[in-house]
Amino acid sequence: MPKQSPSNASQPVFELDNAERDSVGLDPVPPHWVRVVFKDTVAFFEGDTLRKFLRAGPDGYLEVDTALETRERAFLLPRTARGKERKLTAAVLLVTERANGRWFQASFIGERLEESSVVALNTRNMRAIDFQDDGKLHDHAGLRDYLRARMQRISDGLRSEIAEMKSAPRQQLKYGPGDVFRFRIDDARYGFGLLLGSLKEIRAAGLLPQDHPWHYVMTVPLIVRLFDGASADPDPGIEALSAWPLLPAQTMMDNQLFWGQFPIVGRKALVPADIDFPCGVGTAPTQEGHAFFYWGFGWHRLADASVGDGTDSGMGIGKLDRTPLQEALAGRVPMRPWELRHPDHAATFKRVLAEIGCDGAVDYAAYAECSGSLSPEAFIARMQPEWPASKARSKPSPKPNAKART
Repeated sequence: MPKQSPSNASQPVFELDNAERDSVGLDPVPPHWVRVVFKDTVAFFEGDTLRKFLRAGPDGYLEVDTALETRERAFLLPRTARGKERKLTAAVLLVTERANGRWFQASFIGERLEESSVVALNTRNMRAIDFQDDGKLHDHAGLRDYLRARMQRISDGLRSEIAEMKSAPRQQLKYGPGDVFRFRIDDARYGFGLLLGSLKEIRAAGLLPQDHPWHYVMTVPLIVRLFDGASADPDPGIEALSAWPLLPAQTMMDNQLFWGQFPIVGRKALVPADIDFPCGVGTAPTQEGHAFFYWGFGWHRLADASVGDGTDSGMGIGKLDRTPLQEALAGRVPMRPWELRHPDHAATFKRVLAEIGCDGAVDYAAYAECSGSLSPEAFIARMQPEWPASKARSKPSPKPNAKART
């Protein structure tokens, strides 16, 4: 890719302006950067250093901040003495180098997507920015309207989070049962969650039956409960939060806690009323022709493989699901519609409990007593260690002395 001047480069169909870039955690484009356009990708250079690239297509928009050294803006220089130069192409940037910077992406509704999404992530520290109500974007004009409206309501707290996403050091946060973490509900309010434990610790402690589906889930899942409430105050205090009701338990990957995106604001001594676990019905290859039911540490084989059709086993572990809290705040049932305990599936849930001999169990404690599974009291005794919450261990690079914000 030979050097080009800005006047020789064609203009992209759509591009964020610098104010919009600032609102999503991207660097502005100063006047002295050189713009080079090839195929459907635009690159920005400062001298021979690639500082930014973007792509605007009918399916969405991607913009990445980076710092890649090149030779004559045509070849990427190797990062190590043993590496080789690579020709600078759109494919190399979009497929390979996207993971080496801070990026913003919007994906529009179309043939492949029923809902749009907007994401901003810094891969250097694994911090991300949450975007709310972003599921109805069809094109670049809609994206611009969405970002402009969002810019009008950005709070000081959100500005601080954007700044942290851009420049906070990479860190790894230690967490434990009883830790209380904070997350965003929208641009003005915070929600809070209570960590009950990690499946990694539960498996290591030998607390699960042999065929329990939690043996087979990937990643490092956490069991959490969301507090039923919202606050404009990012730190209302553990005593105040302890008075809030808790929503049914869910599982989530540990990434958002591990990398510090969800700050830990304190630690709560667990009590039996805090303890709840997901439950569900599913099928397993080792139980051909049969279904299973699990609730927390209990596992039961069921005779009818079709029982539970229309529900989800709960084994798909992803990011924190805010849906139950959003439903609760709107005065609706604080559950996802496919959960077995949702009122829509009350008949199925009752049928399953009757089959295992626990008809009438209204919560996990009652089920555990009926089935002989691990009780809330026993779980607390086994899983809540006596250690201070939210100690952070920072990686030796790039800033060895960096500490986690608690």
